[in-house]
Amino acid sequence: MINFVDKFRPIATIPIFEKNLGINLECGNKVLHIATDTSFGGVERMILGIAENRSIAKCEHDFFLCFNGLLYERLIKIRQNVSLAGPVSFRNPFSVMMAKLRLKKLLADRRPDVLVCHGEWVFRVFGATIRKAGVRLALMMHSIPGKEGYLDCLTKFKANLPDIALANSLVTLTNAKTFRKKYKTLLCYPVCLLGNVSQRCDLRKKVRAQLGIAASKRVILSAGRFEEWKGYSVLIEAVDILRGKYDLVILIASKPRGKYEKEFYNRLTEKCKQSHLCKIIHWLGHQDYMDGLYAAADVYCQPNLSPESFGMTFVEAQAMGCPVVTTKIGGALETVEENGINKLIEKSDPDLVAKSVSEIFDNVKGAG
Repeated sequence: MINFVDKFRPIATIPIFEKNLGINLECGNKVLHIATDTSFGGVERMILGIAENRSIAKCEHDFFLCFNGLLYERLIKIRQNVSLAGPVSFRNPFSVMMAKLRLKKLLADRRPDVLVCHGEWVFRVFGATIRKAGVRLALMMHSIPGKEGYLDCLTKFKANLPDIALANSLVTLTNAKTFRKKYKTLLCYPVCLLGNVSQRCDLRKKVRAQLGIAASKRVILSAGRFEEWKGYSVLIEAVDILRGKYDLVILIASKPRGKYEKEFYNRLTEKCKQSHLCKIIHWLGHQDYMDGLYAAADVYCQPNLSPESFGMTFVEAQAMGCPVVTTKIGGALETVEENGINKLIEKSDPDLVAKSVSEIFDNVKGAG
């Protein structure tokens, strides 16, 4: 029997990804990925998933990053072909020009058969350079397209459009087909690096011991960028409801980046102080290894206010046997299995979150 999460593992997703690039896979083709590497999110984890599974891939995958971040360090560590473009900023036209020159040289040296731009920002910077080089161009769409975007401005210049676009979920695909009709778009789930549920018990004991969390504690985990739509404020309000009923520990694995996220993080911590939740909420910062935290947790909770285009953390949590509570919108409709253990709530509401988490806690199998 195939488990729900198996369709997101590299052995399933890498062959589909390479096939959808529209190249002959019997000829040992080279694929060059371009990404930003400003934070270690879903895009970066997908790229790392491809890099760490070279034995599955039929193509040779190289990487060109706009910033020297955590992804760059991880790729260098596993001895992948990775080059740097930047840093790149539209506020600094010279940096854009130099990045394009570095890409042009790399294209001449490596001669890739197809180039994948991960996101529209990357496409905006390098699309025209790639087109002039005559390389097949693919756009990997990691976010839900809106009514207007940079690519819409290019529809009258068809030569500048990608040869193919890959949507990371059905919700992304549906919106792309609605608003982006000038080029072909195919569904292509991201490559996910997933743990093994058979390791859950051992990891659970180990990580709880490292964090000083007793076996009797009920643990709620959340992760992701510090953005309001991720539902952190709703989660904190739900925890305030639940703390009188359960002996709780809340783990938040995230690090604020940039001015907006830092301001939001400060508001969240102040809210926790006002609610006297500081003793039970652990702000862990960025965590390079999440499987142990999924194993240590009883629930992964992320009550999104807006649709997630995919939701890689949902898949990662389920792979480690950790039940998920999230809002019934966006990519969660595809990435969260409705199996009676996970809870998809109708809206991001503290009472609904508290009720769903409580149901999981009271289910011995679900909370185990």
